[in-house]
Amino acid sequence: MKYGGALPGQLITELVENGFIENANTKNVCTDTYDPVTTGEVYRLPRGFLPKSNERVEDFVHYYGIRVKPDSILEAGVCYIFRLAEKFVQKIPDGVHAHANPKSNIGRVDIMSRLLADGVPKFNFVPKGYTGSIWNMVEARSFAVTANEGMSFSQIRFFSQETRLDEFRLGTIFNSQGGMLFDRHGKQILYEDMESPSEDGSIPLSLGLDFSVVGFEAIKNGEPINLSLTNYYDPRCFFREILLSNDSSIYFNPNSFSILSTEESVRVLPTLACEMMPMDEGNGEIRVHYAGYIAPGWGVGPDGTCKGRPLTLEVRCFESGFMARRGQPFAKIYFDRMIERPLVHYDQQPGTKFKVQDGPGLAKYFKSWK
Repeated sequence: MKYGGALPGQLITELVENGFIENANTKNVCTDTYDPVTTGEVYRLPRGFLPKSNERVEDFVHYYGIRVKPDSILEAGVCYIFRLAEKFVQKIPDGVHAHANPKSNIGRVDIMSRLLADGVPKFNFVPKGYTGSIWNMVEARSFAVTANEGMSFSQIRFFSQETRLDEFRLGTIFNSQGGMLFDRHGKQILYEDMESPSEDGSIPLSLGLDFSVVGFEAIKNGEPINLSLTNYYDPRCFFREILLSNDSSIYFNPNSFSILSTEESVRVLPTLACEMMPMDEGNGEIRVHYAGYIAPGWGVGPDGTCKGRPLTLEVRCFESGFMARRGQPFAKIYFDRMIERPLVHYDQQPGTKFKVQDGPGLAKYFKSWK
């Protein structure tokens, strides 16, 4: 590979077709990620864990776990682990390694999903030269769920080398090629005009509260969500609408889970991959964004003329209570270079649910909020 960076879908397809990943299916290749699928081998664990550097995940779960049926209800607050169908059977060339994140729809129903690999004491990471099985450790937090064999909790992004844009490189491209950040009125935000510039190559994003629906807070519900169903559940049985207070702020309840949105609209150039990360604890004890990957071409539009779209925020509050206000820094995004441009970027694909979102968006399992 002449240039380093994140692999686009066409190169991931080559890995699959050339037999580097056993049981992989090219149908699960996306713009810049691969979606591994679950098998029927599922275990209930007393708690989450990380494998030691010389330990197979299989050995741990056979010793500590209890095997359950693949279509069993996954109780809220309980840890489960799924063996994934895919297995790395050959060392991928050119020093390729991988990172994983929960899929967007999974994060939006408050499911924490983390990828595990044998002998790797780190979540969501597959090191270069790895051969072996991969697993998903899953904890549903707000709602019980059911998950059938063959579904995806995580998405894997492959890298030939780390090419995260630093402050200098970000500054040189941020204002070019139609822009990367816009305000609520579609006006381009220039790099030099950002109110809270970082020094680590990240772009800070703030909380948006000017949408027709400000946000949603999860409510306890005994009905499990079947993750194989789409546009099925009444969202009001699982969420309540978040309302602005008299001082135009919102309040998080202790240990609550909420769906909100960024104030800014983000435009990811097709030559870049993007990841959203939480702010550090200096901004409050809240966890923002379980599902962090934003694909190349997000907010660009099929013809390149779109001025970005807001990003949905998945927020868990660990404070005893927390007040948040419009424009408050709430998350940050980083950009990585792609090795090459995807053949078809995100906004050119048919049927992607979140291409039309403006404000906080619920997962695909729910009907429209009315």
